[in-house]
Amino acid sequence: MNAHRILVVDDEAYVTHVLRQYLERDGYSVRTASNGEQALEAAEDFEPEVVITDVQMPRMNGQMLCEELVRRRSESAPLLLVMTSRTDRELRTWAATMGNADFLEKPVSPRRVLARIAEHFTLSAAASA
Repeated sequence: MNAHRILVVDDEAYVTHVLRQYLERDGYSVRTASNGEQALEAAEDFEPEVVITDVQMPRMNGQMLCEELVRRRSESAPLLLVMTSRTDRELRTWAATMGNADFLEKPVSPRRVLARIAEHFTLSAAASA
């Protein structure tokens, strides 16, 4: 069985580096991008099952990235884990309309990320059984 595919997107190289190390150590196949445009390119052939993205990024922010990923892959949209230091009402309303988005509060704990991803794949496996 292939490893689950995860795309990590953040303009802070340290964040993508640390998350990549933790995720690969846990057996996931990981790609990284430093902005939304790079992430869309990577998603074309990588087809991630989970996208972990920062909200505040240059060129294309995390919300725009998530919306475009869902538009392109409406039937097989990935789980969207949005890293943010702000979870205001507007952002929560947006996440609710996405249906498959969840928040990770910054600073992000790699262990919390791993737990959330494991939970997602456990629930997905149970739903398809």
